Amino acid sequence: TKSTTPKATKMMLNAFLAGRGDGPPVKNTPGPDLQAGVGKSGTIRPALKDDPEYTRYFKMLKLGMPMEVVKHALERDGMDPSIMDQDHNSPVMVGVPLKDDPEY
Repeated sequence: TKSTTPKATKMMLNAFLAGRGDGPPVKNTPGPDLQAGVGKSGTIRPALKDDPEYTRYFKMLKLGMPMEVVKHALERDGMDPSIMDQDHNSPVMVGVPLKDDPEY
């Protein structure tokens, strides 16, 4: 893995946020009425790494930014940073975990 200094990481993040990154801001995460991998219309959601809502964050990783910086950017944008702990090849897991769901 690449080793970057805090100053270099800050410079990369500032450049990314200044518009030389991915483009328009990312929308908030989908509502809790979505099941893992299935959208409101019943369509299959793409893998996390291919989901358009998370493109910006995977680009940050590709540019060599540490995972902590990417998680901070997610939190700053109002998204759940723990999403990056999931399998990036699986659809986004949203909503309440089944074991915590009051219906079950």
